[in-house]
Amino acid sequence: MSTFTEQVTHLVLPTGKGQKASRTLKYLQGIVIGCAVISQDWVVVCAEQSKYVDVEDYLLVGDKVALGAPKAAYLDKNKASLFKDCVVSFIGDFQAPCPPREELENLIVLGSGKLHKENDAVEAHKLHYVVCDASTSPEEVKEATEGQAKAHIVTHHWLLDSLSHYALQHPKGYLFFPPVVFQTQMSVDF
Repeated sequence: MSTFTEQVTHLVLPTGKGQKASRTLKYLQGIVIGCAVISQDWVVVCAEQSKYVDVEDYLLVGDKVALGAPKAAYLDKNKASLFKDCVVSFIGDFQAPCPPREELENLIVLGSGKLHKENDAVEAHKLHYVVCDASTSPEEVKEATEGQAKAHIVTHHWLLDSLSHYALQHPKGYLFFPPVVFQTQMSVDF
């Protein structure tokens, strides 16, 4: 399947030690829409019993960052709503090893978030996040947040970790600090 949508009901993934998944884009997409993110063992048992068995015993436990997201997302009655109170802007190219910008934007949309468009005001009750890549300059941040009452300037890790925990992470641990170019000057004492 080349496009991941809310219609996906089950995501079968290979697992590592302890039923943990690798934190791949597919894994995060499964979490954000709340589908059953399960081990391949579920397929084997269904085939052996010639019927569908309950997925809850086969939900993955989490990934290398956090435990519990697959079950919490699957049991959440408000499927695909993790980012519902968020307006998110993206600045930068998001080069490897970071996921591509389009995929990060898609995670926000799949989670019921809104992508911020230039010149749009952010509603007062919404949380505004500006996700920056490593090469974002201070000028780009200033331009993107101009006229906004409050925006959290964060790295892409905020988004990925929010999905791994299936809870919005506090932006304080993910603050973006633009690269600084230092110039040195030789001084001669007279």
